[in-house]
Amino acid sequence: MESCSRIARAAVTASLLLLGCVSALHAAPVDGDGFDTVTVTGTRVGDRHELPGSISVIDRAAIEAANATSVLDLLRTVPGIRVTQPGGRGGVASVFIRGGEPEFTMVLLDGIRVNDPQDVRGGSFDFSMIDVDDIERIEIVRGPQSAIYGSDALAGVINFITRARADEPVVTLDGEVDEHGTEHAGLALAGPVGESGGFWLRGATLDESDVTPGNAYTSDSVAGKLSFGSPAGTYFSVFSRYAANEGTSFPADSGGYRLAVLRTLEHRMSRDFTAGIAGGVRLGDGWRFELRASRYERDDGYLSPGVAPGVFAGVPPNGARSTLEQLSLSAYLTGEIGPVVATLGGDLEQVEGSSLGYAAIVPDMLTPMSFALEREVKGAFAELMYRPARTLVLSAGVRRDDPDGHAGETTLKLGAQWRIAPRTTVHATWGEGFKLPGFFELGSPLVGNPELRSERSESAELGLTRRFGDSLSATLTAYRSELNDLIDFDFERFTHVNRRSVTVQGTELEAAWAVVPGLELAAEVTYLDLDVEESDQPLRQRPDWRGSLSALWSPRESWLLRTSWSFVGESFDSSVPTGGVLLPAYRRLDVALTWRPLQDLDLLLSADNVLDEEYEEAIGFPAPGRRGRLGFRYRF
Repeated sequence: MESCSRIARAAVTASLLLLGCVSALHAAPVDGDGFDTVTVTGTRVGDRHELPGSISVIDRAAIEAANATSVLDLLRTVPGIRVTQPGGRGGVASVFIRGGEPEFTMVLLDGIRVNDPQDVRGGSFDFSMIDVDDIERIEIVRGPQSAIYGSDALAGVINFITRARADEPVVTLDGEVDEHGTEHAGLALAGPVGESGGFWLRGATLDESDVTPGNAYTSDSVAGKLSFGSPAGTYFSVFSRYAANEGTSFPADSGGYRLAVLRTLEHRMSRDFTAGIAGGVRLGDGWRFELRASRYERDDGYLSPGVAPGVFAGVPPNGARSTLEQLSLSAYLTGEIGPVVATLGGDLEQVEGSSLGYAAIVPDMLTPMSFALEREVKGAFAELMYRPARTLVLSAGVRRDDPDGHAGETTLKLGAQWRIAPRTTVHATWGEGFKLPGFFELGSPLVGNPELRSERSESAELGLTRRFGDSLSATLTAYRSELNDLIDFDFERFTHVNRRSVTVQGTELEAAWAVVPGLELAAEVTYLDLDVEESDQPLRQRPDWRGSLSALWSPRESWLLRTSWSFVGESFDSSVPTGGVLLPAYRRLDVALTWRPLQDLDLLLSADNVLDEEYEEAIGFPAPGRRGRLGFRYRF
């Protein structure tokens, strides 16, 4: 009954959101072709097929075939990405792109930046807040992208693009349960508006517990999008999303369920709201003007029992309640200057954050850990794409950011893509990235340092793509990155300082093969070599080798079977009870079956970790064992 009540609340909230969107558009009717159709991560000119660099796209068909429990599971098979989620959704997940820290990845939701500059890691993102069924596609660009997006895009960008419309009015009901009692349900409405517009609206609820010991998670979310377009190229779109999450787990570095001395769980909660508008109009002579505005709000809190001392010093009981408000405005022109396609524009970002926190450093005495900061960043950018020949594309980008209280940053990005033979393409890129210090690192009264500088990166890559016939293709990419002025914690001074430098070298190989009609194979392998300056200790949770092999088989139109085998090599980790430990390698097999007995009904049967592999992504946090899931999607 409680789950049904949450579904009803989500549906009511979704209906109110859609009515608000419709009212806004009736007050200012504008034609458009849909915001999602013009989103290309990593560039504002050209399309992703012309953009030099390493780009991966997970489309809606792949999302449905995988039947993943979270967006993190979808990212696990992307080259160059390492995902960890110790214990389950209630804990803190991490996404590492090419060996960079989790906060070095810019995360976008429909183009809205949703990194949290107030978290203790300096600006990471809680991926648990995104429901898989809300997403139309995921675009991932690896390598520094600050010349396009500014701060935070130090290692790469992940853009989650929500669903937008359907060709005809449709209502979709979906649900899933597993053997542990997890319940997941959603209700979606979608359809066309006018000749080329559309709407999409969905409310969802999730209750997950006992998948791993000590871990529980609940989430309610509602998301909607409404767009209009015209054949002349004018478009207008409005979109919004709200998510409320709560979770429990053992604290990070505590040794988890297996080793934690203190058995009291850490509690977390968050409320996330995003809203934005986007519009564009053609000006004639091949030029187009586009405007985007967005708002992101986050309210989160946690209560932690701390970590008992072990090999390392313990962590005292602590907690905090934080709020964040972020406003963004971007405007730019795109058009042709002779043989060059160019984008010229600027943006403004205003961020305000505050945190009320404490730490019980002395027993029965709370030490205040509160702070409040705000920041305004003005940016100006230009991007060029030039095709001197049918087989060659050159690109360049430059951006200037002027943040309050910090030195201005100018970043560059250069790229080339050359088809050296009918079936062979070479690409080369070079780019710079930077990341402003997080609010916690700057403002914490206990460990903050207002003198911190921006962290920086410089990266170059070279890639070769080869097609073998019409059914097999492979891409091999090698890269080298220099990360400098990285923020680290100095135990002697008991504050954050800029001091670390890391050199990253890596190779990524990915291949796709349409074997016969109805059978597709895909594989990827990643090798990573990290060199931490003046340190014999490797970075945590970053294995040298990682790879996956997946098969998609449709023996008949109503059946679809996906299997995914993944391998993760041994990796270094540390915890308070144990100190540094080398975690063993592991392998995992997942299977998802979709059966369509009726035209409007899909039945979903999934088995995660089929071989019941025992492994840990972080010390003391056992990964979920074999798990069966049963679900459905019904359209009416």
